[in-house]
Amino acid sequence: MKKNVLLRFLTFSFALSLLLASSAFAQSDCVNYGTAAQMSSWNPVWNFTNLKQSKRSNLTIGPSGIFNGLLEYLPASYSAPGNQNKKFPVIIFFHGYGSRGNGSAADLCRLFKDRGGDLATHLSIPGRVERNTNLFSQSTGETTQEFVVISPQFNIYDRHEDGTGIYPSFNEVEDVIDYVEAHYRIDKRRIYLTGLSNGANMILEYAASSLARAKRVAAIMPVALCSQMNHISNTSRHLDAKYIGQAKLKTWFVYCQTDNCGSGPQLKVSNDWVKAIKAVPGAEPPRLTILKTKTTTKPLLYDCSDTLAHDAWSRAFNPDFKASFTYNANFDIASAQNDDNNQNIYQWFAQSTNVVLPVELKEFTARLINKRVELKWITTDEKNNASFTIERAGPDQKFTAIATIPGAVDSKGERTYTYTDGSPLANLSFYRLVQTDIDGKQTYFDIRKILNQVGVASSVVISPNPFTSDISAFVTVDKAQKVFVSLADLNGRILKTSTGIYSPGSSEIKINSNGLPKGVYLLKVSGENFNISKKVIKN
Repeated sequence: MKKNVLLRFLTFSFALSLLLASSAFAQSDCVNYGTAAQMSSWNPVWNFTNLKQSKRSNLTIGPSGIFNGLLEYLPASYSAPGNQNKKFPVIIFFHGYGSRGNGSAADLCRLFKDRGGDLATHLSIPGRVERNTNLFSQSTGETTQEFVVISPQFNIYDRHEDGTGIYPSFNEVEDVIDYVEAHYRIDKRRIYLTGLSNGANMILEYAASSLARAKRVAAIMPVALCSQMNHISNTSRHLDAKYIGQAKLKTWFVYCQTDNCGSGPQLKVSNDWVKAIKAVPGAEPPRLTILKTKTTTKPLLYDCSDTLAHDAWSRAFNPDFKASFTYNANFDIASAQNDDNNQNIYQWFAQSTNVVLPVELKEFTARLINKRVELKWITTDEKNNASFTIERAGPDQKFTAIATIPGAVDSKGERTYTYTDGSPLANLSFYRLVQTDIDGKQTYFDIRKILNQVGVASSVVISPNPFTSDISAFVTVDKAQKVFVSLADLNGRILKTSTGIYSPGSSEIKINSNGLPKGVYLLKVSGENFNISKKVIKN
């Protein structure tokens, strides 16, 4: 009897100790976690105490319920006094199949060691944060980029050969990005995605799902990609590499030469994507690193891992891993030539900015009405937009600022701005719109011209003449009316036209002459009470 009581006491004590240990590491540790079978061959390199990353447990990210919970790393300056309005770049890391979990504090530890053997997941992004946070503060020469790092956890990846199944893809990645933007102060021009295996599939499919999505992120690094470009699961959803090329999205593919994931031995998944992206006119050439079959007992940095032919991530996320290569048409390893873009992932991300302008301008007009110049511009999207500056110049085109209008910072949908210059310059003047983002970078938009002729009810002035591409008719009318402009050759054959209804005041009507040979032409402008013709010369 005493023996049974003692046994029950020892059993209870052991269970309590496990519970307390679990409670202790659940908040800030990941120590000795996993199944009993995994514990039998546990390696201390998988243990992390006093985590630098915070566990955000049991979250619901998006309607699918696939992503629940995340690891969050915030640089020290994120909460520093005076930085409450500062925006930060973000790296979002998507893990592989073996690290699946329900987003609980315990399951989030699987991002350091997956459910299988070592597989070097402790050397992916979450493990790199714990070992060396300095990697996530990179100087670009002009400033220092301090990264927020978010590693969400998914709970299922059930993908069948016919393309059916339940698995996270582009919609779920969009949900994660939306969540990150909503809950963190993120610089929307500096969103970076990386992932390994299943995670690589997700980010590549996200960028290939639409031009808008490809433009939303600044750079992606898919490591050990398995998502075949022409597989039914991708073609049926209209995924296309052209969106990546058209967005000029920066990409870096890394995979092992011996990895046949998702393809036969003569076809590598990443290569098809690389070729398709490069074929898009104006595309940003992808970076590509093919890890060689190991040649020594201890593999070199640009050899594949010695633990798994699929493991390219223990190399790709190594800060000493900097080289990418150009290859021949067959992607033969022997043809590899360093492309001289020798930056590791952290440096490369820090140097990469979304090529999309911080402001998308739908319209910018300038009109002379009642001796005042009315400027109007409409935006359809604004990201980190601090302000607009109106600059004005005379015929010498030496611009000076005459007004600054606050921007919306972040805005979707149309926004209308106006400014009135009550004291315009006489005769020909120029107006320029300059946008300034929150980091002080400026974007210059097209110039608008105004002709301010004092005491003239109706007039037409043509400029420039001679011209090379565009020629403008500055039309001043005293009442609203239809104005017709045409450009014809000397035989009277009309080549270009423009028609519109113009309000009282002065307006510029621009005719594009692209495609017309050099020579002499006849420009005609007519309204209700005027009709002029003038010879113009194209040089």
